[in-house]
Amino acid sequence: MSKIRVVIIEDHELMRFAIVTALSANEQIEVCGEAENGFLGLSLIKKQNPDIALVDINLPDMNGAELCKKIKDTVPVKVIILTADNTQDTVTKAFKCGADSYCIKNLPREKLAEVVHATHRGESWIDSTIGKILIENMRNQTNVDAKNKKFHNKREYICGVNVLSHREIDVLQLIAQGMSNEKIAEHLYISIGTVRSHVHRILQKLSCESRSQAAIKAISEGLVETPGL
Repeated sequence: MSKIRVVIIEDHELMRFAIVTALSANEQIEVCGEAENGFLGLSLIKKQNPDIALVDINLPDMNGAELCKKIKDTVPVKVIILTADNTQDTVTKAFKCGADSYCIKNLPREKLAEVVHATHRGESWIDSTIGKILIENMRNQTNVDAKNKKFHNKREYICGVNVLSHREIDVLQLIAQGMSNEKIAEHLYISIGTVRSHVHRILQKLSCESRSQAAIKAISEGLVETPGL
């Protein structure tokens, strides 16, 4: 079985060392390169063609979200944002730029390999803190009229050209809450394979490249329920 190849783009040498050490402890992961800024990181990705790029949001030459977009526009690499910055604007911008997963730097080191494996499988790691930020951000942008828009859009996606089934709406709701495929399967009493099939169809119908993009679209367009709305 081939290893998951990861490039790390982080400007702090000590942090890079810690990430390399944590990931190298997993025999199914190979760190195939390191870079200290976005320019070198993008060049390294083009050369190494890794499976995943682990990117710090605050790089000396460019914002990590900006780099994420450049990566996505250049090569089919999944991007994990790893940072201490979990403000609403930063998190939302990163996902809109195509980030597949978003982790806070206080994540336990043994969890980092989990994030890499989940992202490699096509899932998005959105921990509860990030999920709350996304929902709160979208909720703050709505008003009384958003309730009417929510039901209008939901009918469009259920009955219109995109035809999201009721079960796909259920799965989309749980994706927006930050649940992994395994948790969704447990919650809905279906197999992981069935969940993956639902997720694949949801991404196609919503024209999204990742679960995180689908979650943002679902919340912003009122396709799922959000707390307090």
